[in-house]
Formats: sequence, C-alpha cells, structure tokens
Amino acid sequence: MTDFLVLSHGERIAHPRHMDPHERALKRDQPILARKQRGPANRAKATAKVARQHAKVCDARGDFLHKTRTDLVRGFDRIALEDLTVAIMVKNRALSTAISRPGGLSSAPC
Repeated sequence: MTDFLVLSHGERIAHPRHMDPHERALKRDQPILARKQRGPANRAKATAKVARQHAKVCDARGDFLHKTRTDLVRGFDRIALEDLTVAIMVKNRALSTAISRPGGLSSAPC
C-alpha cells in the first residue's frame, strides 16, 4: 500500500514510513525477549525494552492519525467515509500485512 488515504478530488496522503525503524527494532528485540528465562532481571530489562518500542510505535501512529484527522476536519465542510470489509481484504496475501497492521485500514492507532 503506497497511499494511506486517497481523497475524492484525487489528493493522496502517503503511507507513513516513519514507523518502519520502530517496527524493525521490535522484530529485533522480541525474539531476544522470547529466549530469556522467566524470573531474572535480564528478562525484566528485555520486557521493558520491548514495551518502550511498542509505545514508540503506538505514539508515532497516533500522532500521524491525529494530524491527518485534524487537517481533514479543518479543510473540508463535509466528510463521508466508505465502509470496507476488512475481513475479506485480509484474505489477500499480498495486502494482508499492510491492511492488518494498526494504522493501516483499522481505525484504532494501536
């Protein structure tokens, strides 16, 4: 998915790629956490590190969505939304990752 949003008059809002570094860090840190033994302090440190990365991803997505919504509300008098059947769209293997990631087609930032 190259565009996050396409408006009726043709304006395109690009998909925010600024979240990719945070997601790469999560892909690196989560397997490290999974290999840690339950109980020791090193697991607590790894858990905190993964939680911080999740918070960064959540904050970046929420910030992008908030700024985009604010611009749309200030720029237009009326806004209409299309209701998509996301469950059917996720069956497409080529698009399922981009659709199901928070900030894709879902409405919640995290």
